[in-house]
Amino acid sequence: MIEVHKIVEQLSCPTGSLGLEVGEKMNSANGGMIKNTLAVLDMEDKDTVLELGYGNGYHIQAFFEQHPNVQYVGLDISELMYKEANQRNSSFVRAGKARFDLYDGGMIPMADNSFETVFTVNTIYFWNKPRAFVAEICRVLKANGKLVLAFVHQQSMKQLPFEACGFEVYDLAKLKSILQGFPMVIQSAESTTEQVTSNTGEKVNREYLIVNVVYNPKNKKQPNHA
Repeated sequence: MIEVHKIVEQLSCPTGSLGLEVGEKMNSANGGMIKNTLAVLDMEDKDTVLELGYGNGYHIQAFFEQHPNVQYVGLDISELMYKEANQRNSSFVRAGKARFDLYDGGMIPMADNSFETVFTVNTIYFWNKPRAFVAEICRVLKANGKLVLAFVHQQSMKQLPFEACGFEVYDLAKLKSILQGFPMVIQSAESTTEQVTSNTGEKVNREYLIVNVVYNPKNKKQPNHA
C-alpha cells in the first residue's frame, strides 16, 4: 500500500506515474462533489470563469455541456496535470474556449477584475497563506462576482489519516474566519453526505460543503492578509 504521506504529496501536486494514478482516483472519489459544484455555478453567456486546481481536467466536458458559452481559465500547480488537462481538452483549447495555465499556488497571474466567477474543489486544505490567497481572489473577481468553494468537512477529514500530514481541515466557521474583514458575504452553504472510496482505498461516509460567496468591493475593509 502507498504510504499516506506520499498520497498527500500527490494530492497537493501530482507527479510521475503515481500522479497519473492519483489523478484518476480523484476523478472517481470527487466525481459527485465536482458535479454538484458545477451545477451551482450561476453564470451567464460570455462570462469568464477561473478554476483553481483543475487536476487532469476530466470534468471540463461536463462543464461546457452546462455552460457552453462561457470562457474557462484554469490554474494548477502540477506540470503533469497541466499536460494531461491540455491533452484531454485539446478541442476546447483549439477553439479558444478553454485555457489551462500553471501557477505557484499563491499569486494568481491574472489582471484585476478579470472574472465573474472563481471556483475550486478540494484545494483549500493546501492554501499556504489562506488570507493572502483570498485577497488574490478578491483582486481578480469583478464587482459582485462569486467565489464557489467545495471542501470536505473537517469532521469527515478527521476519519482519514491526512490531517497529520499537512492537510489544513475546515468547517464553515473556520472558512468564515479566513473571510472575515474582506468584502465578501456567504450567500449559501450546502452540505451533502455521500459514501466514497478514499484515496487510501477505504469506504467512508464523508460530508462536504459547497459554499457560494459574493464579492462586493463597495463594502471597503482592510483585512490583515497574514
